[in-house]
Amino acid sequence: MGRLILPEDARVYADANAVIYHVERLEPYRSMSAAVWEGLERGRCRVETSELTLLEVLVKPVRDGNEALASLYREVLTGTLGLSLIPIDRETLELAARLRAEYRLRTPDAIHAATASRAGASIFFTNDLDFRRVAGLDVIIIGEIEAEDRSGLRDTSDRGEVLEERRDHANDEVGEGEDHRSVRKPPDPIIDD
Repeated sequence: MGRLILPEDARVYADANAVIYHVERLEPYRSMSAAVWEGLERGRCRVETSELTLLEVLVKPVRDGNEALASLYREVLTGTLGLSLIPIDRETLELAARLRAEYRLRTPDAIHAATASRAGASIFFTNDLDFRRVAGLDVIIIGEIEAEDRSGLRDTSDRGEVLEERRDHANDEVGEGEDHRSVRKPPDPIIDD
């Protein structure tokens, strides 16, 4: 896959792992996702995520006693212009139950998929392949995007184990439908090879 080019005024739903890579500056995924965060910064896209993301990203900093990182997450998620935390309401939970049953998703993933679907997100931005099973979500897998090369060097380090451990901590919190709602599909993002 090539470089990600977002359509104008894209509504990007960021899974918790996308937020973790950005805030903690975890390479190579941070560079791979640069188009989304730079688009947000320049006002070319909006980024949305569930309030559940706040819970997921705070688990490890709280467990480790890292208040500075916990505060940074709170600041990014609640104070970034163009980034919205979407509340979890009853309709989202009902849809999440149906998605969990139909696609055998873990509860947090079902909540994210339902939130993105109900919000009308044009792109679901994640590094979790399981979301590709969900009909109606236009899923972009971060690990399949060519990293932005700003230094002449591309980070090819293997951080899979560290990132998977971090992701496990982020998703170990929440436990266990009406048809999946179809999402209006705006122009597809362009992957420029």
